[in-house]
Amino acid sequence: MTSDVRIEPFDLLAQAAQAKALQTEALLTVSDLTGVGAPDGEVHYDRHAAREGFRAVAAHAGEELIGFAYGYHEAPGSWWDTWVRPALRDAGTDHLLSGAFELVELHVAPRQHGQGLGRRLLAALLDGVTCPRVLLTTQDGANPARGFYAHLGFDEVARLTYGANVPFVVMASNLPLRESA
Repeated sequence: MTSDVRIEPFDLLAQAAQAKALQTEALLTVSDLTGVGAPDGEVHYDRHAAREGFRAVAAHAGEELIGFAYGYHEAPGSWWDTWVRPALRDAGTDHLLSGAFELVELHVAPRQHGQGLGRRLLAALLDGVTCPRVLLTTQDGANPARGFYAHLGFDEVARLTYGANVPFVVMASNLPLRESA
């Protein structure tokens, strides 16, 4: 990774076009590896940025966006509450959602994979979060993100299907995350 990479707070709405392009590029690598799913082109940055506890960070190399992450506090009536909670309930782990920080997106440009950028983005995003735990969803199957999150101390706590039968896993970790990763 070049020495000019900086991680800083991110104005997701001001850079929505760049974020969407990077998100699409990153999600295509997952669908190529797993053989299912694909970016649907729909993003909800404006709605997400209005959520309680919203925070976002980005990695830039010079002026180029090479990674970003964002999330917010759990809240009743959200997509997480209506889509993820039933899967957690079925797995007997729905108590984990209460008071959690929801990691909504974490994307790194594929050419930057394996250089520690995802870990740095996640650490910056969660720095100062006072929630007891963080939850996320990621595509199941041969998705390398599952191993990345497991290495950081996330446990798989539920499974669910979304859209056109795309399998997902819900993962949770207490905060702070494991330092050894």
